[in-house]
Amino acid sequence: MTSLSNTSLEKIIPYQYFENGGVTDWMPELLKKGYDPMGANVIIDRRQNAPEEVRSEYNFFFWTADSCVTTQEGGVLLTLDSSVLRELTPKSQLVDGGLKLGREAWDKLVADKEHTLYLTPQELETVHGKGYVLKNGKFIPANKAVAKAWEHLNRGRDLQNYAQMVSEASKSNNIMQLYFDRPKPGTDYRQEYKPRAFILRSLVIDHLFLSSLILADRNDSLSRKL
Repeated sequence: MTSLSNTSLEKIIPYQYFENGGVTDWMPELLKKGYDPMGANVIIDRRQNAPEEVRSEYNFFFWTADSCVTTQEGGVLLTLDSSVLRELTPKSQLVDGGLKLGREAWDKLVADKEHTLYLTPQELETVHGKGYVLKNGKFIPANKAVAKAWEHLNRGRDLQNYAQMVSEASKSNNIMQLYFDRPKPGTDYRQEYKPRAFILRSLVIDHLFLSSLILADRNDSLSRKL
């Protein structure tokens, strides 16, 4: 799997394959070798602007450097370049495939106002399963909460060209949906259990041909083996 990239492409190989293990196994090794975990925005940029021979390497799914935590109130905290994800090791204790946060780790994320966005329980219900849709010839967020989440994840950059790319690859005009753990079980196949509070997960960005979904639930475990 092409997993992570660094900011100094001239110094080391710009991407690396890892065939065995999960995020907890890779993270300390990658950081030791000088790689920087990529946020969703970097992957989106590389899919559009990397040299032609490199772009195919980014048409995959990635565990990103951005994290999601379901809160006790039933909302979610989205963190860009999560410092807690960088601290994962093979000894990290996982619950339902995510990292159970202690008070110190939680406080560390909440204090990082520059990189965090909180979605209320009401916003989470509005966001879940929604993304960008085609309207009057232009791709737009399905609602304000979707716009808020994607604005955060792509760090304020315009998504119109990327949405067009995803639409062409997936042959769909309903794309880039967001799926998070929710506080109540529902009929969706991803909601067969009640998520626990304060479980951190890496946000996964899916293939272009699978609509470039953003996923964060127990099926996308930090220890999932490839």
